[in-house]
Amino acid sequence: MTDQNEPREHELYFKSVLDALSAEIAVLDKDGRILFVNNAWRSFALNNGAIPDVVSEGANYLRICDEAKGEWSEGASEVASGIRSVICGESPDFSREYPCHCDTERRWFILSVSIYPVSGPVRVVVSHTDITVRHQAEEALLESKERLKAIFEEVMEGRHRTQALSRRIVEIQESERADMARELHDEIGQILTALSINIQIAHKNSEGSLKENLADAMELVGELMKHVRNLTLELRPAMLDDLGLFSTLRWHFERYKSQTGIAVDFDLNGTEIRFSHDIETTIFRITQEALSNVARYAQTDRVSVKIVVTDKMVKLLVRDFGEGFMVDATSKTFSGGLVGMRERAALLGGVCDIISIPGQGTEVQAQLPLSVAPG
Repeated sequence: MTDQNEPREHELYFKSVLDALSAEIAVLDKDGRILFVNNAWRSFALNNGAIPDVVSEGANYLRICDEAKGEWSEGASEVASGIRSVICGESPDFSREYPCHCDTERRWFILSVSIYPVSGPVRVVVSHTDITVRHQAEEALLESKERLKAIFEEVMEGRHRTQALSRRIVEIQESERADMARELHDEIGQILTALSINIQIAHKNSEGSLKENLADAMELVGELMKHVRNLTLELRPAMLDDLGLFSTLRWHFERYKSQTGIAVDFDLNGTEIRFSHDIETTIFRITQEALSNVARYAQTDRVSVKIVVTDKMVKLLVRDFGEGFMVDATSKTFSGGLVGMRERAALLGGVCDIISIPGQGTEVQAQLPLSVAPG
């Protein structure tokens, strides 16, 4: 008697387990006929406008999918094909996500099809699982990514605008420096030269205290002319545009030694060629600032400058063997100079950094992507 009741008890147990699940589940035979549906399936059908008997035991689920019309027809046809592929063993399983919205809320489900792993006739399990929370989280994540992307693009656009503005400011500064240098040389230089000649003529034709005063005046004019020449060269050496970077650097090193007593060991590793106007100006200005800092802070009598030129970049190394310092404790004055060097390099897509150890000296490193001037 017990053996005869076992299949019935097994079936009841199977149905009670399926009824306890929240997913909407139906069991089909090899022809697509519905053998069993759980309570969640019945409630789902009822709440979504379907007639329970139409999608319940005895109905053919494949036929229901095949005969679907309107907006559901394409999805239903895909589901029917998926179920058939599982039944005939072509696929181990099948799944498809789909929306199922109602008047009060937006919902998404995933339909899953798999073989029921028991011996005997083919049984296929079809389940519908509510994935609304997951789908909403994915949509929120996607929206968040889109917002972050928009913010990133705005930041990058602002950065590009800032870089363009900074580059323009540097260009204007260099242009104004060149204009001022020319004006000092052409206008004020000529006036001082004429004044010097007139004083010299007057000096020759004078006597006594007047002659002494004119001699003092000639000396003062000479000093003024010397300051004007130095200021002109500091503003922008004309040879940087005329002769290029390397000739200008060699001239600058000699002038630097005569002014500070610090010798510059210059090493060029690569071909001596002309670069773009921006690169030559940037390399010269960074070198100029680095050497100025050496003269003010390093307390040394020698500094090395090395330039490495390859097909893709130009690298500048300015190294002294002086006092050195803790980089984090750099004075505001030196930090300002370093910021200026870094900004100039960054405007050309390059980098500039400083390495310093107390008692072992300091090295300024700058690297710029190479752009060779045409012609």
